[in-house]
Amino acid sequence: MILKYITTISFIWGCALSVQTNNDGKTPLILAAENGDIDLVKSLVDTGGNIEETDDSGNTALIYATWNNYSAIVEFLLSKGANIEHAQKQGHTPIFFAARQGYLNLINLLIDKGADIEKRDVYGNNALTWAAREGSADAVEALLSRGSKINVRSNDQQTPLIHVAERET
Repeated sequence: MILKYITTISFIWGCALSVQTNNDGKTPLILAAENGDIDLVKSLVDTGGNIEETDDSGNTALIYATWNNYSAIVEFLLSKGANIEHAQKQGHTPIFFAARQGYLNLINLLIDKGADIEKRDVYGNNALTWAAREGSADAVEALLSRGSKINVRSNDQQTPLIHVAERET
């Protein structure tokens, strides 16, 4: 409640909300998305919060909402034009985080909204590779059923099948 009041006052006084950050470079919007506060996220966006602002690692509010499975925040941010293909410093987009965590609801939502399931990170991995590495059989199945290619190789020539086999031994 206090943060919402400060947000309103900041807007009235014309303070730039997006330039205020914590020690990790997280803005109030990123923190609200990370903590699942949909009301505060909406308030911050409605008062001029920059949805594409990043923290020191290149993560946006959309990435944090995806990582924590806050689907209402993900849907809201996408409806406001958040970049579904924004990649943080390691090249991970929101679909990578949904796949790594095994969030089928977000995997399907992001694909439905146009996420590139074959996009590669700086290591040559795609969302399917990350789902396999993390052992999320449901995410692997969902990505394959939506057209992800099974024979993708990362920069070190690893495939999703190799990652699954390594987890099983």
